[in-house]
Amino acid sequence: MQLVFNVNKNLFKNCVAGFTFTTLFLLMNQAAFAKDAVTLNADQIIDKPTTYDNETLNLTNGFMIKPGGILTIENSTVNIIISPYTPYFAYLTSGELILKNDTFNVTTESITPNPSAPTLYQLIKVDQGVVTATQSSFSVDNPFSVGFLTTNPTYPTKRFSITDNTIQNFHGGVYLANSDNAKVNGNSFLQVSLSNIFDMGSMGEFDNNIFTFPGNLSFGDAIDLVDSKGVNVTNNIIQSSSNLGIQVMGGQQIVIDNNKLTDGLSYAISIKNSADVKSSRALALFMTAHPTLKRAMAPSSDVTVSNNFIAQNRYGLTASGVDKLVVTNNMFIQKFSDDASRQFWTNNDLLLATSFNITWTNNFYKEAFTQDNAGDNKRALQYVPFPAHGGVVLP
Repeated sequence: MQLVFNVNKNLFKNCVAGFTFTTLFLLMNQAAFAKDAVTLNADQIIDKPTTYDNETLNLTNGFMIKPGGILTIENSTVNIIISPYTPYFAYLTSGELILKNDTFNVTTESITPNPSAPTLYQLIKVDQGVVTATQSSFSVDNPFSVGFLTTNPTYPTKRFSITDNTIQNFHGGVYLANSDNAKVNGNSFLQVSLSNIFDMGSMGEFDNNIFTFPGNLSFGDAIDLVDSKGVNVTNNIIQSSSNLGIQVMGGQQIVIDNNKLTDGLSYAISIKNSADVKSSRALALFMTAHPTLKRAMAPSSDVTVSNNFIAQNRYGLTASGVDKLVVTNNMFIQKFSDDASRQFWTNNDLLLATSFNITWTNNFYKEAFTQDNAGDNKRALQYVPFPAHGGVVLP
């Protein structure tokens, strides 16, 4: 019995020694192949295919992408300081920018935050070229200071793909001016001020995004469509917008379907004629940033609002000067202090007063839960038809 014990004990010692040696070897091997951070001090001119994979990039100046340039960064961490001396991470005059599975940590220097004005600083600035960003995380330390991405309305762009990213704390999200066939899908926008998505193009697809505190408790809309055509806004979640949830101005062939809009401080959905440009603060700020831009906008027409869940915003839906408006299969949930207020604020004769050729079918209203009347929530359990005229009257 003693012999067996000694053999097992020696075997145990050998196993432990082998494990320790193997572990030590692996650690030393990993250390030997660990990459040092890459620090880039000067402006980086990209005029040919250039790739960074599994790197840590410390940037004191940005990348300028010119004709022939394709900059690919994947599986990497990018640390950059945005300042008056380095006003962008990437500036495309042409070429292509591809970002995949990256983490961007943006800090700011010598930039004064201004919630009510456009910023001069952008993480990604585009004159011409294509941007693809997927499965990446972008955050900035200082709110109301740096925008995420903007295009130049003077030059047409197309085929942007911004998918499955987290975009946090930027002063302006994805600004697509004169940009067609863009896809902005599956992203999480967290506390992004100004417009989270601003589109002035055609055939855009904005699907399955989550917007949390758009406007960052100051000013901003989740989605602004301005003079857009053939755009689908579907399956998005918009929570606690500082201003509008979805705004359409001068849009044609627009589909707003199966979105969830809750707890906004203004209208969940606002659709306006192009003549109402003065009433759009988002557009006014955009024009301030581009004072030379002059663009004739067509009236809003062929807009469908369907299958949306609209709850506890200050107001639900409004439309002015819109031709061929279809509103169907939507659920509206709101709370009013008295019957007269409810009937007034849900009256489409006021909300849709100057629109025409309206189709209003199968829309329902439900009162939000309340404990105002000693716990009596009977009305909050009732789903009633939302009439095309006259406002909601609860039993």
